[in-house]
Amino acid sequence: MRRTAVEHYHEVLRTALEAAGARAVESCPTEEALGRVLAEECRARLPIPRFRHSAMDGVLVDAAGFQQEPPFTLPLAGDVPAGAEPQILPEGHALRIMTGAPVAESLPASVCVIPVEQTDLRPGAGPVPREVRIEGFTPGRSNIRARGEDLGEGDLVARAGTRLDAGSIAALLSAGVDSVSVRRALNVAVISSGEEISPGERGARIPDSNGPMLEALVRTLCPTAQVCRQRTRDDTAEFRAVLEECAETSDLVLTSGGISAGAYEVVREVIDPERAAHPHPVWCGRVDMQPGKPQGVGRWGRAMLLAFPGNPVACFVSAWLFLGPALAALEGEDPGREVPDDAPSAHPPQNEPFPWSHHYPLLRIPAEQDFPSPRGGLLVVPVLLDTTPDGLRARPFSPGGKGSHRVGSLVGVRGLALLRAGVQSGEDLPVLLLPR
Repeated sequence: MRRTAVEHYHEVLRTALEAAGARAVESCPTEEALGRVLAEECRARLPIPRFRHSAMDGVLVDAAGFQQEPPFTLPLAGDVPAGAEPQILPEGHALRIMTGAPVAESLPASVCVIPVEQTDLRPGAGPVPREVRIEGFTPGRSNIRARGEDLGEGDLVARAGTRLDAGSIAALLSAGVDSVSVRRALNVAVISSGEEISPGERGARIPDSNGPMLEALVRTLCPTAQVCRQRTRDDTAEFRAVLEECAETSDLVLTSGGISAGAYEVVREVIDPERAAHPHPVWCGRVDMQPGKPQGVGRWGRAMLLAFPGNPVACFVSAWLFLGPALAALEGEDPGREVPDDAPSAHPPQNEPFPWSHHYPLLRIPAEQDFPSPRGGLLVVPVLLDTTPDGLRARPFSPGGKGSHRVGSLVGVRGLALLRAGVQSGEDLPVLLLPR
């Protein structure tokens, strides 16, 4: 069974959206909600700003009462620091006022704040002088912020599906939203398979890099997720038992290795419905992309299942292209567009925009050297980005831009070049920027 990379993306996204529907929602204090995804929209309970206030340090005056052009002198009637109660402005007087200090709603629209730089007031702390010399004035600039000019009570602050970052938390708290409804944190299981990574001194053993790499990617893309890792040998009974155990307690199960066409492909022997009788909806096959042809996706019990190839660069590329969108959908994060109903069976044209641009920034960056042509399908090349006087330049992570085994060359990779044809040095190529 074969499909294109775009078709596989749509199937992964559809499966994740179906699995996300059953996930629980919980309340979380807004201050502690960094990285969580809103399950419901949030509307302002307080206006922003909460009250009319000064936008800068200076003096509050009523410009309608000016009898002449500056310079002139006005008596100072008092001081209004931030956090104080608003004061009434006596006719023909000024008030020293600080940034954020309230301006009484009863004062007319003709009042304004003249910046301290346009007066003879000395910057910094000190008692209120008896008078102030106004040395400049800019008609039409009030330097006063109106109540609710940013957001009014009941206005939308953040939509459902928003992943909360520092700015979102600041906006919500300022709008009086002290707690939010969020999706329960994900439980993710990572299973590395292969006799060669099992502990022990005998035989040709190698370190398990895929398991920790997949865990690191999950934590990068979904920092609130709980991740557990398991390893299995090339034993179908052992792998099946570990898979069943992980699927019972996880929202998402990730596997690496054992899904290709070799004689010891234990993952495929267990999950491929053409090789093993089981009731779970799982697809196993080849995706027209390099690296990362062997792939699997489906459900195993209540958990979503993603099966990646064992070659480390192929696993790395597959995780960015398919794990990232799956995590976003499972968390309820807005994927940026609706998934078309006929996506899994569609045959997108060669020039269709890459759907991954809804998850990662997609830039066109000049190539620093030649990039190879794909042998059919999509070629995905990890790239390093160099800053030059002429801007960013992309170069392949390894000589020739290929090598699904070249895990030692992944240091410093900042993007994935998506190629449907070869690119010569100096030509632009589409690059997905990867988050750090």
